[in-house]
Amino acid sequence: MGVCIVGFFDFLRGGFAGPRTTSLASLIAPRAFHHLGEEIQRVRPVLTCIFRSSNIFVSCTLRLLDDVKRPQGNQMQIAIENTCLLIGRFLLGLYFILPGISKITGYESTVTYMEVHNVPMISALLPLTIVMQLVLGAALIVGFRGKLAAFFLAGLTLVISVYMHNFWDFAEGMERNHETQNFFKNMGITAGLLMVAALGTGRFSIDKYLAKRAAGA
Repeated sequence: MGVCIVGFFDFLRGGFAGPRTTSLASLIAPRAFHHLGEEIQRVRPVLTCIFRSSNIFVSCTLRLLDDVKRPQGNQMQIAIENTCLLIGRFLLGLYFILPGISKITGYESTVTYMEVHNVPMISALLPLTIVMQLVLGAALIVGFRGKLAAFFLAGLTLVISVYMHNFWDFAEGMERNHETQNFFKNMGITAGLLMVAALGTGRFSIDKYLAKRAAGA
């Protein structure tokens, strides 16, 4: 699995750096993905080791779970999973609500920062971003339409990362390293949101309550 993922990034790097004008790179973000491929190449041995170790860990964990036959053990596992989902939703939602509030209190400085990064249609996109961060962040915390909220927040995070943390446009140095860290941090946030979008909000959510109420009606 790890080799396949690293190989995929190799393909991206080659595709975006290659001479073909009809490649996916030429249609999306050639410079961004080219430099992303270079960053991946630098840490390729580490990534390969991590993915291989993850495969071993997951395999061992699944074998251990298969050996657990006691109902109490299963109930404990379910409780832990739902508690983790609740805490994760709370932290993810807070991650969007707090920046949404800061954008309101520091509206002018946010506009200036977006202008520096050449963000188009700021007068429309900034209010839309604030509304999405506040409303969808709150929806994620309480678990109301959680899958949909997580999916849209993942898309928002991806767009913000491309425009506001474009490390590929910076020269080597502290600023580029800082933006690189912010970019990949946001990719981690996006991964967590996509997992919520796929798995749902869990037992401790309004979605679960409404589903139980509809089933009992």
